[in-house]
Amino acid sequence: MPEDSDRLRIGGELFFRPFTELGFNQFSKAFKDIDMGFVSRFDNLIGFGRPLWTAQYSYEDYGIEQMVTLGQTKLVREKFHNTEAQLLAILAQRFCLNLVLGHPLTLDFEKEGVASHMRYLIATTENRDMLFSTYPSEPFLSHCAAELLWSSNRVLRSAINVLTSRLERGMVDKGKTGELVARLLLSFAKDICCRKLEMDEQHLQYCRSVGLISWLEALFGGHIFREKVLSQRVDALFGNMEVNFSHWIGMDENIAKPDYTGGIVKPDIKP
Repeated sequence: MPEDSDRLRIGGELFFRPFTELGFNQFSKAFKDIDMGFVSRFDNLIGFGRPLWTAQYSYEDYGIEQMVTLGQTKLVREKFHNTEAQLLAILAQRFCLNLVLGHPLTLDFEKEGVASHMRYLIATTENRDMLFSTYPSEPFLSHCAAELLWSSNRVLRSAINVLTSRLERGMVDKGKTGELVARLLLSFAKDICCRKLEMDEQHLQYCRSVGLISWLEALFGGHIFREKVLSQRVDALFGNMEVNFSHWIGMDENIAKPDYTGGIVKPDIKP
């Protein structure tokens, strides 16, 4: 069985103070060099996040399947056994679980997450009684997590049950107006659409874009555009639009400008 990471420990008891000056995304390509068809390609996405992915792929002669297996093993620590700790790591990496600081379960989760589940240590208190950690934006690792989450109905049910338990016990914050549930629903709808796409070995399935209308139908049900006139109008306006995201992260501030539309031109819809 693999050992927990000892790189951050002092005498097996305390974490070193984290060093965070190296940053991530050292191998990411410039946005100007990427078109929409290249976004979900494996050789693009491994450049984001830790340099580990690009280094391993470049110097160990790993194939894509081997890299995905490596990512999953790193995330869940060993062979996937559908344990609570493994499921929490998968959920936290993709859905930005907001942990309640000071909760006993939170401290245990963060310690194990940093040591064994690729969680990123941000800071500690002087006596190391409390840790502050997160999962950074890593689309490749999110794909690895999604493959495990959807590997069977049993795994998906177990993950939802574990999350429900941690919500009821007060470890995970659901948000002021149910933001966590919203993240889950939006992501699950996208995942369902991704699972229907024809496989492409050069693209990571759960990082691929899907049709906007298909995503809305998966989210709200296929009946929402059942009325023929409405369906034709919606198809004319949005038929060529696509949506893409693979995971969620927390932000300290709003980085978008007030007039930012995310590159989407709003259609002229008349009542």
